[in-house]
Amino acid sequence: MDLPNSIKTFWNQKYAQSEFRSALLPETALVGAKEELLARHGRALDIACGEGRNAVFLGKLGFQVEGVDISFVGLQKAKKLAALKGIRLDLWVADLTAYPLPTNRYDLVLNLNFLLRQLIKPIDQALKRGGLLIFQTHTQEDYKFTRDRNAHPEYYLASQELLSFFPDYRIWYSYEGPLGNRQVATLIAEKP
Repeated sequence: MDLPNSIKTFWNQKYAQSEFRSALLPETALVGAKEELLARHGRALDIACGEGRNAVFLGKLGFQVEGVDISFVGLQKAKKLAALKGIRLDLWVADLTAYPLPTNRYDLVLNLNFLLRQLIKPIDQALKRGGLLIFQTHTQEDYKFTRDRNAHPEYYLASQELLSFFPDYRIWYSYEGPLGNRQVATLIAEKP
């Protein structure tokens, strides 16, 4: 079975199951950084943006937002949500295992609820000097309690792994532990 196609099919089916799969509220990592984000402007990239709730939040704060996701269905919903909120998003359907991120293009890179370790270096290269990274995803502690039979352990962070990805960044905020009913690692950091 072709893994990217099976992943694409999985997410297209999951997003097709309801009007919006998730609440339309942005992730708490974004909400917590709102004041800092209001002081910034420029181009933002939302990696694995799904239905676009976080991309729309950034657009409302004044960012020019680009989003990429493997799911056409998810991005159609993102377009619909952006239109409802009066926000313009530039969205691309792409397999992130093969999608080349542009270098030195973004003032903000957002990676939420997604982990693809081979993207760490391209994320760093895509972010401009002084640019902000907001990265939050599930840890292996969360994997121990998942009820999702489709979950794969390689998509969960080891303890302190997120910090090791960006060792030279100026850390604004770092957290690893419970967030609601999930176990996550969060990093908000500035590229030197």
